[in-house]
Amino acid sequence: MKAEETDMLVGNPQWDFNSFYATGEYLSTEPTYKIDDKNMGVMEKNGRLYHKIYLLEQLHEDSSEGGMYVLAEPFVGIRETKGKVYVDYESYMALTKEERVGAEGELPFHVTEDGEILLYDYTVGVGDRYPTSDVCAPLFVSIVETVTTIDGVQRKLITLDNGLQLLEGIGCLNSNGLLLHYLYTSGHWFQDYQGSSITHNLCEYYKDGEPVYIAAGHDMAGIVVKQACRQQTVSIAYDLEGRRLQGRPARGLYIENGRKRIVR
Repeated sequence: MKAEETDMLVGNPQWDFNSFYATGEYLSTEPTYKIDDKNMGVMEKNGRLYHKIYLLEQLHEDSSEGGMYVLAEPFVGIRETKGKVYVDYESYMALTKEERVGAEGELPFHVTEDGEILLYDYTVGVGDRYPTSDVCAPLFVSIVETVTTIDGVQRKLITLDNGLQLLEGIGCLNSNGLLLHYLYTSGHWFQDYQGSSITHNLCEYYKDGEPVYIAAGHDMAGIVVKQACRQQTVSIAYDLEGRRLQGRPARGLYIENGRKRIVR
């Protein structure tokens, strides 16, 4: 069974994260993203229908709140079509301001001509440049493979040349920036209010209360590579404008697999 085009956002999905200080100490809250169209509703803007994705925080049972979920931040409008996930620009920028993620003018994600932010692109192949904004260092796709998750669905697992892994229908598996901020390299989600470094790890993803992905080493291996279709990593060169080159240049500055190279 293959992932549907809207697989990431349907079925009351929930993304659970663990958070740790650099010392290995566990934080007292667990960030959780959730979509619940029945109770939270949807939004329509410019003729497009968006789900509302909220960030919640689960307090530990030893806290005064008794392990309850609390609404941590406003929602972001999010939608998926043809293997690409978009978020509404205005609600997303309001969220980054609320969370103190990045600085003004540092949005690393690609903004479309229609004024949406392209959050995830699962249509890319090996050697492709992953869509980002000009403020983000060029990223290229190193590996694309097919994996099977707990629910029996085959999904694309995309590895970028900076090590980030994007799992179709779920999101980024290994960024400190959480689900919506995985391309950021600094900001609120990397430090607490005292400036201590924090690491966030995606540990579980659920649909309608049933597990789809559980990170290896958490409770059980969440991804089983079954008849993996792995494409080999290739070396592809681009000029500084992002245009693909035929072979390597005889001399000059160019980009190969996300790194700048100089031929003298």
